[in-house]
Amino acid sequence: GPAPINPPDQQPVPSAMPAFPSPMEAAPTLLTSRPVSCATLAGLVEGKTVDTVVPATLAEVTPAFLAGALRSVGALPPGVTVAEIAVQPTEVSGFLSSTGRAAITYARAPTAGVAVGPPSVIVKMQAESETSRQVALGADNYEMERRVYERLASEMVVGTAGCLQITRDARTGNVVFVMEDLSVLPGAYSIDQWRPGGCSADEALAVARALGGLHAQYWQWSGALPAWLPRTDQIEARDAVGLAASCGDAFRSSYHYEVLGQHAREAVELALARARDLELALRAGPQTLLHHDARADNLFWGKAGVPAGVVFLDWQMVGQGVGALDLAWFSASSFLEPGEPLRWEENRRLCVAYWRSLVEGGVDAVRYPLEAAWRDYTLGFLWGFLVVTQLTKFGEPSEVVKAFCARVTHAMVELDAHKVPCQRLVGEPGVDA
Repeated sequence: GPAPINPPDQQPVPSAMPAFPSPMEAAPTLLTSRPVSCATLAGLVEGKTVDTVVPATLAEVTPAFLAGALRSVGALPPGVTVAEIAVQPTEVSGFLSSTGRAAITYARAPTAGVAVGPPSVIVKMQAESETSRQVALGADNYEMERRVYERLASEMVVGTAGCLQITRDARTGNVVFVMEDLSVLPGAYSIDQWRPGGCSADEALAVARALGGLHAQYWQWSGALPAWLPRTDQIEARDAVGLAASCGDAFRSSYHYEVLGQHAREAVELALARARDLELALRAGPQTLLHHDARADNLFWGKAGVPAGVVFLDWQMVGQGVGALDLAWFSASSFLEPGEPLRWEENRRLCVAYWRSLVEGGVDAVRYPLEAAWRDYTLGFLWGFLVVTQLTKFGEPSEVVKAFCARVTHAMVELDAHKVPCQRLVGEPGVDA
């Protein structure tokens, strides 16, 4: 069996935020959208209806808009107003969303106290590319994230960013989020997903433990999760069968395939041929709530008071499916480089930590033994490769896209995930945990 796992070391607290790839270098993800114009329409603020001007771009965010958001949650003391804001795009922004950090300058009336609001907030909205916006609208990305914060975030056992205000333009389908800026919290930090090696082993273990808690909370052996949560195969950007069919040939003609050795190419061919068997396997057995894009760029570490200190951002692709897919996607994209000699050992440690967290959260260890979790986890690497074949849709690959595809492809190959039987082990008699 696996060696005992020691608790991770104390998480480091960097003196400054690490560097990120530029927004143009950010890896493509199916995330958000954007408005065509501003419109004064009803929006949703913590269950309350408000009238406000919905910004169409980061440049249209005004002091009055942010003052309304802060005041709606009691974060703007009496006698204090937002005098000026300076909005800059964040270091990482998805192709289908625009995200900015708004630094705030306050003005106080003579009778006001010394307290003011937060020094900055995050504003997240639709992408400013109309093509990207339409893709996101077609995939319901804005609406899905809005539902997470309105219906689920307050009950989730994992860390989520505090959401001050959600404003929705019903005419265009655009949604603007005003959220806490995690970077100003003591000890909280993000990492550059594309630094050599990605996350540290301790950071990866923290994610495994946090995901185990989340998946245990929503675990369903045979019951139904909320109907508005799509299955993995119902999300176009996560549908293994659809992507293998639509992107397989393009992948074979791409840079990503050309740089592979013969063994890896044979693994790719086998993986593409097994997409349908994989989908059938993932449709069977227990399901849970999935983030579907739990990469390092969508995470923060070190926040006090949340499980393992991990905060999950960007819920636009929330859905339901096999829990271990989330952990496999994280590991393949954000942990270890191609050729890592200890890949099996490191991933086994992650899976054990994840399984123990599931069991601590109430999942029956007899019905879902460790080897069942390991099977699901390794199938997740096969699924992850089929998902990244869509990178061929985005034209000439950047260095980040090359690294993304190489990590995920080699993770599958080096774990022999393309050879794993497409059958879950849940409930099978004689499985040794």
